[in-house]
Amino acid sequence: MGKKKFKRKSTPKSRDYPAIVPESLIRQAAAFTAPRGRLEMGGLLIGHVDEQGNNVAVTGLFPEQLKESSGYCEFDGMWTALIAAACDHANQIGDKSVPNVRIIGWIHTHPDIGIFLSGIDVTTFRALRDATPDRRLMAVVVDPLREQNGVFLTEKEPNGDKPAEGEVKLTPELEDRYMAMLDHLEKIRQFRGLSALPCILAGPLRHRRILQGARDDMGIELERGFFAAKRQIHAMEQEMKQLRIQVSNLESLRHANTRLASNQKQFETDMASFTKRLSILEEEQRASTEAAKKSRSILHRLIQVLRRSPSGQ
Repeated sequence: MGKKKFKRKSTPKSRDYPAIVPESLIRQAAAFTAPRGRLEMGGLLIGHVDEQGNNVAVTGLFPEQLKESSGYCEFDGMWTALIAAACDHANQIGDKSVPNVRIIGWIHTHPDIGIFLSGIDVTTFRALRDATPDRRLMAVVVDPLREQNGVFLTEKEPNGDKPAEGEVKLTPELEDRYMAMLDHLEKIRQFRGLSALPCILAGPLRHRRILQGARDDMGIELERGFFAAKRQIHAMEQEMKQLRIQVSNLESLRHANTRLASNQKQFETDMASFTKRLSILEEEQRASTEAAKKSRSILHRLIQVLRRSPSGQ
C-alpha cells in the first residue's frame, strides 16, 4: 500500500523584527552576572510589541542554572510556562488597547569571550524562535567582563549583532501590566525559593519596584561584588607589600653581590701582584744562592792553591 501524500499548509514567511533593548536592562544583567566570573548564565526577556511593530524588551529574569561553565549554560524549560502564566495574569489588567506583555527574547552571557552566537547558540535560538508562533523573539548576548553587548534579530547571522539601543516609553496602563507581572514573578520566587529565581531584571521599572519594597537583586549583587572586590584589592595590596620586601631583599643581595664581585676582583689583582713579587723574590733568591755557591767554589780553590804554594811549607 502506497504512502499518502499530505499537502502542507502554507505559512506566512517569518520576518526578523526590529528590536528595542533599553540600556538599563543591559546594565542590570551585567551587574548581576559579572561577579560569577567566567561562568555563563542564561535567562529570558519579557516585553511587548509597540505600535511601530518593534519587539521591545522591558524586563527579564535569570533563573537557577542547571548547567553552567565557561562556554555553556542551561536552565529549566519550565520557566517559559511560568513566565507565560505571569504574563497572562498581567494581561487581564486594562483593555485591549494596551499591548500584551509576553516573552520577547532570550538573554545569556559570554563572559570575557566577546559577542557572537556559537553553534549551540544558533541551534538554541532557532528552537526558541520556532516555538514562538510568530517567531517574534530576539537574542541578547552580554559580556559583563568586557562591558560589551549585542542584540541578534535572527539566528542566520551569528555575527550580525547590534548594541542594545532605543528608548522604552510605557503608558501608565502598560506600566501597571508590567508591575503586575513582576509581582507575580515575586510570588513564584517566594514559593520556589531565592535559589530557584535569583534575579528578576526590572529594567526601567527598577526604581518603582524598590520604592514598593521589592528585593533589589542587582543592588545586592553589586554590593557583594564591591566588598568582594575590596577584599581582593586588600589581598593584592598585602601581596604587593610582600613583593616589595622581596624586591628590596633582592636589591640588597644584588648590591652585596656587586661588592663581593668587586672585592673578588681586587683580591685577584692583589694576588696576581703578590704572586709576581714572590716570583721575583724567588728568582733573586735563586740568583743569590748561585752566587754564594760560586763564591764558595772560588774560595775553596783559592785555599787549595795556597796550601800547595812553597810559602805555605
